[in-house]
Amino acid sequence: MTFAEAKRSFIQDREIAGVSPKSLEFYQYVLDRYQRYLKGGTLEQSVGDIRPYFVSLRQSSPKLSNSTIHAQLRGLRAFYKFCALYHYVDMPDLPRIPTPKESPDPLPDEELVRVIDHLSRCKGYDDRRNGTIVRLMLDNGMRLRECTNIDIGDIQWSDRMVRITRKGGLEQWLPFGKKSLGSLREYMALRAKYASVHESALWLTRSGFRLKPRALQQAFQRISDKLDIHLHPHRLRHTFAVNWIMAGGDPFTLQKLLGHETQHMTSRYTKIAGKNIKHQHDRFSPGDRF
Repeated sequence: MTFAEAKRSFIQDREIAGVSPKSLEFYQYVLDRYQRYLKGGTLEQSVGDIRPYFVSLRQSSPKLSNSTIHAQLRGLRAFYKFCALYHYVDMPDLPRIPTPKESPDPLPDEELVRVIDHLSRCKGYDDRRNGTIVRLMLDNGMRLRECTNIDIGDIQWSDRMVRITRKGGLEQWLPFGKKSLGSLREYMALRAKYASVHESALWLTRSGFRLKPRALQQAFQRISDKLDIHLHPHRLRHTFAVNWIMAGGDPFTLQKLLGHETQHMTSRYTKIAGKNIKHQHDRFSPGDRF
């Protein structure tokens, strides 16, 4: 059996099992990436290339985060467990990669200013669209898919509110600020040049189709490369949350805005904000100046 045949069988099995579209996209991405490394071959041959593959990831992509490396491992582990279950191949001995401890990593103010300044100076459609997306995500901490799934009808212009669909299909209205409103209005004028009459998606490609999550991730990566800043959609969520707390925002309101079921997740941002407050106090303490 070839690796491609086993991959197709695994994806079909996951579809039948009813996993979410996001999970299917994740498995497809992981296996496609590994298949490009393999350049063909049988499933059995692929087992011997697992460790060299992870070595190559570390060497050829030094900017890859530990979370990304570990995600590759999780995807391949699920795939080979499936293959072993159906006796396509014995379960291989996978490398041990420590599970990264996730902690909020907000953008420093100076980097955020550079991102917004860069996108505001650009005149192309993609850049103006991306600049509006950055402002909106920074304004209320919405997730990547929550953002790309927005339709025009989800915007309440007079109240400055946007309707998103959370995990599990729950709808929620999130507020946004006056600068985001102005950026949205400017974007809508540009969008009209690319949209068909029946297109409901808010964010469009230049071909007139809905902007996909992967395409937005790639757009953020291009900004990262250009400015030498580690920028991705979820980091804007972290940035929103920490700045909310730093400005004196209520953590329980933040929990609702982020869509967290418990305060446990939200409390991470309180800790980060506390560290920032300590750092600022060390720099500007009046008691130490006199």
